[in-house]
Amino acid sequence: MGAVLQIVRQGKAVTPSSGFHGGILPSTTQIIKIGLTSQFTLTPASGYAVSEGGTCGGILDGNLYTTSIIAVDCTVEATFLLDVDGDGIPDIADNCPIVVYNQLNILWLICIRMAESCK
Repeated sequence: MGAVLQIVRQGKAVTPSSGFHGGILPSTTQIIKIGLTSQFTLTPASGYAVSEGGTCGGILDGNLYTTSIIAVDCTVEATFLLDVDGDGIPDIADNCPIVVYNQLNILWLICIRMAESCK
């Protein structure tokens, strides 16, 4: 019988993905040693803000996403949501801009800077 070569991966796979209107770097699967974290740069297109997800868990600080400590294979999913007012917070999360309709029932988006609505 011949010898069997077994390759043992020395870490866990962190697989990034990105939706429309932005990107993630690095964009390829990273092999991270168990017990360490990994970082990704999430860059939205103009008029969009970052909304991260996935199974790794972690913290978004500006455009830098740092995963939780890696123990198993996981994913980092970058999505980019509309941010008309340009505050870096997806409009759906901060209720700004507020949706209003004009007399012709044409949808208009405006940002009303009031204490409760757009901070």
